[in-house]
This record gives sequence, C-alpha cells and structure tokens, in this order.
Amino acid sequence: DSEELRHEGLEGNLFVVIRAPYSLSFKASKDGRPDYEFTKEDTDFLTHSMQFSDVTINTISTLTVDAAAADRPIINIRFDGDSNCPPANRVALYQSFGHYRLLEATGGVRLAYSLSELVAQINMYFKNSQLDAEGRKEIRKQQIGFVDGQSGRRFGEYIKSFLTFNS
Repeated sequence: DSEELRHEGLEGNLFVVIRAPYSLSFKASKDGRPDYEFTKEDTDFLTHSMQFSDVTINTISTLTVDAAAADRPIINIRFDGDSNCPPANRVALYQSFGHYRLLEATGGVRLAYSLSELVAQINMYFKNSQLDAEGRKEIRKQQIGFVDGQSGRRFGEYIKSFLTFNS
C-alpha cells in the first residue's frame, strides 16, 4: 500500500503526527472521487495544530491562509518527495495557480525547492519565528480581513439591515 510506504519509519516518532485532516469520507462527486466532511473534532484538531505549530508546511493549500491567521511561519514545498510520483500529482502542476501566486507575492510564504532548502528554512524559522511576519500580516489583510472573531456578528448585522420587522 502506497500510504504505508509514505509513512514508513515515521510511526512512533514523538515529533510526528500522521492524521487525515477529515474523519468522514464519502463518494459524492460526479467523477467518483471521494469527497469529505469535517467533524467538530477535525476542526478542533486543525485549530490546535495551527495554534501549537512552530512552523507550518504544506504544498499549495488553504492551510497557508490558516497558518497566516495564526501568525505561524509558512513553508510551501515545491518538490516531489517521491521520484515515482504520477505526473497528475506532481507539485509543479499546481504552482502556477494565479490565486496562489498572490499569496506568494506577499512575502509571507517561503518556498522550498529541495529537501535541503526545506530543512534550512525550518531551522531558520526555529531561530526566528518573526521572519516574514509582515508578509503573513499582508495575507491576513488580503485573504481574511478581520481576525477578531466577530465576523459572524458583522454578517448577521449586515443581513439584519436588509430585513424589515413588523412590530
């Protein structure tokens, strides 16, 4: 099983957690690919992962925005860890997305094009987690706007402004 090979040697490591980001998977899409749904426990796990991470690492994902919201250093991997990676799954296919290039242009995301670059960037952030903080602030400004926990209230007030009530 390819999943087992990808995790070989990592099981039991106190510093590595291997977990699917969702608990509920089902076949819902027209092309038969699995879809998923997040449970409260999944969402809590994500929130705590961001809160307690020293550095966040992903490929090209909305996790970059989540990490910026928590002001955590962000490294994006731009290399395939497996030389036998199928062409349809190669990182290079996704790195030209225009919407994602906007995130990269903020200076809040480091890009690692090799394992040695990844390790160097991790160590760099361990020494100074405030590197690229202004770029992460720009991601928050561009992608989130408000990070005060009051967006639901603001949205409710906005909807309420369109409603008329009979008293």
